[in-house]
Amino acid sequence: VYHLTLHSVMKILLVIVLVLFPNLINTQSEYCYNGDLNIKNRTEDSQGTEFGTYETVSGVLEICYNNSYSSVCLNTSDVNATEVARIACNYFGYYDASNFFAAFGYRDNPDLIGSIDCPPYAYGFSECTLDSIDAEDCPPNQDLYIYCSRFVQSP
Repeated sequence: VYHLTLHSVMKILLVIVLVLFPNLINTQSEYCYNGDLNIKNRTEDSQGTEFGTYETVSGVLEICYNNSYSSVCLNTSDVNATEVARIACNYFGYYDASNFFAAFGYRDNPDLIGSIDCPPYAYGFSECTLDSIDAEDCPPNQDLYIYCSRFVQSP
């Protein structure tokens, strides 16, 4: 005779609910706070010299907007890519936004950032006004790809 405990019944019910309603689990990027940043398809590199280390990080920039990460679309005139790259690189601890360009991004979110208005010398995107656009209004090869660098001097 098999005896069901309350714990085992709850496990069975949870499995049934998840099978019947798979969208209850958020499979996109984890929860974020507005203004948080992420670099998707991130690449990091470092090269040592006798004076220190030159470090870089690059990838598609994502900004948390309405509590989920969204790519930044460069297909609009409402994004100052130079300023956005500067703020993003500083956020990650890099001091030089040495390059940026439009690149193909693999999007998890159908809403994209299409407008960014920041006060002069903003430190983070929580200080900025962001507006979204639909993915259909921004070709997938127009996501903002940033390239940040810094030099760490040897002690």
